[in-house]
Amino acid sequence: MMEVMIVRQIGAGRSEAWLCRLVCCAGLCGDVAGCAGDRERLDVLEHEVNQLREQVAKLKAVAAPEPPTAPEADRPLPFKLACPQPLQRYALLGSSLWTCRSPVSSPEGLYPQCNVVFQPQVAIEPRDYFEYALSAAPQLHATQSFQSKPAEVHGAPSFEGSFDAQLNPVPLKALGRLMPQRDITYAVTCIAPASVYANYEPAFRQILDSFEWKH
Repeated sequence: MMEVMIVRQIGAGRSEAWLCRLVCCAGLCGDVAGCAGDRERLDVLEHEVNQLREQVAKLKAVAAPEPPTAPEADRPLPFKLACPQPLQRYALLGSSLWTCRSPVSSPEGLYPQCNVVFQPQVAIEPRDYFEYALSAAPQLHATQSFQSKPAEVHGAPSFEGSFDAQLNPVPLKALGRLMPQRDITYAVTCIAPASVYANYEPAFRQILDSFEWKH
């Protein structure tokens, strides 16, 4: 489609008769007087199209995203987590590296779940990391009633956070931990509708307590 547009732009302003003669001289119809000159113009046109193709290819190369330097879902993860009953492992959601969720939805039609996302360590508060985790997975943000405290998981330092969020019109409750490693922070965030959160909190706690770095 882009090449068609390019040809259209090059041909803009040409007379219909000239284009017809160009087609004939390309071998699609009988000989026409003056084809020698038109063949030269055809060669010039083809040269211009080839140049534009090269420019388009270069632009596509520049626009292509650089390969990520942080861990991806299809690479071995530096941590391990349990996914206890009644939750199950599911296909990854959004930017999640790891997803564990209930196979049964809540009365509101939402699935209680835990996700792991990462981002570079920066000079921000734990609340900002959790808000990033929400926006990267279930498309939530604007935490409320946020509380955090230092914690330790299998000897590794972390921050634990609990907070509320809103997915209109459903109020949600969340529990999570931030696990820093070198220049990356991993956010393990578990969330469920407030109406069923108490039913899943033990499983959420078990997941958070199971976090362990691989050696």
